Amino acid sequence: MLYLAVDSTGFSSTSASTYYTRVLEFRKSALGGHRQGVPTRRFLKQTAVVEARKQLIVAVKFRRCPANDSLDFIWALKKVRPAGLPVKLVVADKGYDAESNHEYAQDVLGARTAIPVRAASRPKIKMMGRRRKRQAKDFDFGLLARGIHFHPDKPFYTCTEHPDEDVDQTLKVAEEVLKKMKS
Repeated sequence: MLYLAVDSTGFSSTSASTYYTRVLEFRKSALGGHRQGVPTRRFLKQTAVVEARKQLIVAVKFRRCPANDSLDFIWALKKVRPAGLPVKLVVADKGYDAESNHEYAQDVLGARTAIPVRAASRPKIKMMGRRRKRQAKDFDFGLLARGIHFHPDKPFYTCTEHPDEDVDQTLKVAEEVLKKMKS
């Protein structure tokens, strides 16, 4: 039984700090340079799938150039399927909130998804997709009602400093909420 977490990060090809790069770009534009802003051509993006209970990396994808996190979600989870182990839960941050990602995890893998809804804090944007609407309503408030509160900007921020009992309790509560959502 796998409990998966998906996240990505970017790497710069230079060792210069962001501040230093911005200062150089500002000076360049002030002196008549042709470009404003930080160039992003030389950029590496890594998406990783981790088994949350054992903290093992089970799939990794690298690509050039920055882009939406959601593009690599299905690809990364397809790499987990050949292992033949059932997936119980897939956890990801708001960057992976797309109806196609929910459909793949739920319909193909048979897993429950714990992905916060992107548009929940912006009511003027209409949420599309039956699964996303239901999750926004049921999952987030279900956790809160049971005493689990995630920071709204980083709801699934992991840390190795949490004792195993806290992680197990959080997963247990998440399973309870997901079971209630399924019924």
